[in-house]
Amino acid sequence: APNNGSSDVYVAGTVGGSPIYFGHSESPKVPLDNNGLYVASQPFVARLSAQDGTPMWVTSLGIAATTNRVLGLAVDTTRSLIHAAGFVASGNLPFGQSYGGLDNESSTGDGFLWTLETTEGHVKGGLVIAGMGQEVLHSVAVSPDVIHLCGFFNSPIAHLGNASSFTLTNADSTGTTSDIWWGSLRADIPT
Repeated sequence: APNNGSSDVYVAGTVGGSPIYFGHSESPKVPLDNNGLYVASQPFVARLSAQDGTPMWVTSLGIAATTNRVLGLAVDTTRSLIHAAGFVASGNLPFGQSYGGLDNESSTGDGFLWTLETTEGHVKGGLVIAGMGQEVLHSVAVSPDVIHLCGFFNSPIAHLGNASSFTLTNADSTGTTSDIWWGSLRADIPT
């Protein structure tokens, strides 16, 4: 996704290796780590120069497990924010919420919406979607005042953020089958 007013590019995903660097042989390499520990399956967002691919910054989610993933990315040029959507199976997220969200017994994973600023990649906020089963936030898109989200879950009930902000109810009351959902939030919610 392009940056507002520049040709720089944002990329997101999950990488693994030890150690992990962004850059090519002629450019400074940017380390991607988990507080100094190199680990497998590190979710990240990066800003690269469109001119030569030089990394401007790389921010990792700060947790790693074999199933943690960034699955979607959207740039809010109006607010100079990046929203990353994904799935996490362990750890504390960098925006003050923990895996397990409202259901600390969950062992199958939670979805997340991770918000960073575009200039330096600093974390601005985020939300976890949590329930008793697996919850995945698969896609994110932005319009001037709204963040659009799409995902799936197999819990009887799941919550995005706190219980009063966004509640999902599965068509299957037992939550044994996955249900697809989409929704919209005010653009200022995750910050």
